[in-house]
Amino acid sequence: MFKEITDQYELPSILKNRSDVTHLILGDAHCGSRTGLLPPNILNKRGVEVTQSQTQKNIWNQLVANLKNVGKVDVLIVGGDWVEGKQIHAAGLDLHDSDTDVQVKIGVESLKRICEISQPDYILFVEGTDYHIARGVGGVLDYQVAQLLGATLDIPIYYGTTLNVKIGELVWNIEHRIAISNTFKLRVFEKIFDFYRRDFDAQRINVIPDVIVRFHHHVAQTPIRIEHSRWAIRGGCLKEKDTYLQKQSYPSNPDLGIMIVRQNGEYLDEVDYCRCREEWDSILRFEHLKY
Repeated sequence: MFKEITDQYELPSILKNRSDVTHLILGDAHCGSRTGLLPPNILNKRGVEVTQSQTQKNIWNQLVANLKNVGKVDVLIVGGDWVEGKQIHAAGLDLHDSDTDVQVKIGVESLKRICEISQPDYILFVEGTDYHIARGVGGVLDYQVAQLLGATLDIPIYYGTTLNVKIGELVWNIEHRIAISNTFKLRVFEKIFDFYRRDFDAQRINVIPDVIVRFHHHVAQTPIRIEHSRWAIRGGCLKEKDTYLQKQSYPSNPDLGIMIVRQNGEYLDEVDYCRCREEWDSILRFEHLKY
């Protein structure tokens, strides 16, 4: 089931009677770039397999192993920029496959296989940046991925540029982009909370979010508690160092973000199964040079 949320103040409620919820948070897979997520045995339009680089093979294998270790999750959050798009500014130089239809196919198939392992009850999918989703160039690629996924899986999928969803006891506010260039600052999340407080005081909304989730900036980050039952999450990344807007960014280093967050009542805890640990370090070290 696919449902597009166009009103950012619409508030679906899921897992209403649950206090314990396990979230798998993924983002910035950049399917179609040279280090974008790519499962094996994907065929292009000519029926030829889209060959994994050694980095892509290692990342996919480790991802599958980690997800099997985690087991079933309740909610899969997909943070946008799931496909690379035309890569206009770089003239496509770092594309693994320039056909956006193939990129969408890779994006759908990767999420299908992830869902086969993780068995989520719900999928929350937010739209990425215009640069990657190719708005106006054959449609919105993240939208295509989510819609095609909804047509093949018997899992409720909520899609939008902004999602406000009550999950168990907490209201989650999820968007892709955060309004800063390349640094994470707690005060930015505080300003986001202030924005929703003002809307609440003006009676434009009925509830203030408990959890703010943002992606886009390509660096590992754990959940941060701002005040009582207010949490900020910046979607994780395989790289420990932020290289956003630098020459050696995701074309040569994977930006795939993978986090497991457990929600217990009004509290969140990150589980470090899928962050940059030794197994990821061994995969990433020098492997990005091998194509």
